[in-house]
This record gives sequence, structure tokens and C-alpha cells, in this order.
Amino acid sequence: MIGLGVVMTLGTILFIVTSTGNLLGNQSSLQIEAGDPVFNLGQAEERASDIAERGPQFLPDPSGGDRDLWVNHVGGDETSGWYAFGARPLSAPRTCVAEWKADGSQFVDTCDGTVYPATGDGLPQFPVTVTAGGEVSIRLDTIASSDAPVTDSTATTG
Repeated sequence: MIGLGVVMTLGTILFIVTSTGNLLGNQSSLQIEAGDPVFNLGQAEERASDIAERGPQFLPDPSGGDRDLWVNHVGGDETSGWYAFGARPLSAPRTCVAEWKADGSQFVDTCDGTVYPATGDGLPQFPVTVTAGGEVSIRLDTIASSDAPVTDSTATTG
């Protein structure tokens, strides 16, 4: 029964993203093409504000596969404190998702109850950078060890 709830939740999120385009705010700043290893999330200031208001942002695999992601921002500086990580451990089925629990500021696995911190430590991590122009970019072709997450963004030129 829990599995059905997770599937329905994921379906609802996918519906919202595809039909309203409003989950991430201004969709015109989102850019990804098939096979593109970098996902541009948009302006750091806007995204940090969205996350502060609504919590971490769930992204059904931006490249069209089954690697769903969470993006979170921690701290007051929009140029650092960015985290992008898998919505589940690599070996888990897609129905087992780490769900955000705002009351505890943590993620909880829907299948086994494992608790993950707001930074996603313990889940597959994806490198995040903030360009000199203030754009947040996530590398989709690189997964850091779940035990050694890529935790802080560094501003890069771009």
C-alpha cells in the first residue's frame, strides 16, 4: 500500500511539472537537451528563494531516465551551499524515494525508513556549480560517492 502511495505521489509530481511547469518557478530559465551532461537549474538567487519558501525541489530525471534528483540549498549565501543528489540509493527501486520531511528538515526513505540529512549525505551526489553569471548547474554525468558527497558549490566562470 505504501508503494502505491509513492507511485501516486511521483505521478502527481510528474503531472505538475509537465502540465503546469510551475514546480521550479520560471521555467524559461531551465535548459536541458537530450544527452546534455549539464542541467541548468536557473538563477541561484531565484532558486535559493524558492527552496527557502517551499523546501527542496524534486526533479524527475532531467535527462529522461530514471535518476530522479533532489536539489537543496542550505545557508544564506546563494553562491554556495547547493546540493544535488539522487532521490534514492543506487540499488533501490524507483518506488523507494527519500521524501522531504520539513518538520525534521530531513529526508526519509519510503521503503526502509532510512533518514538522510538536508544535504543528502548517504545518497548519490551530483556536482553543483554556480557560474559567475549566477546560474546553478548540475553535472548529470558524474556521481560522487554517497559516502563523500559534493557538498559546497564553488563559483566558476561561465
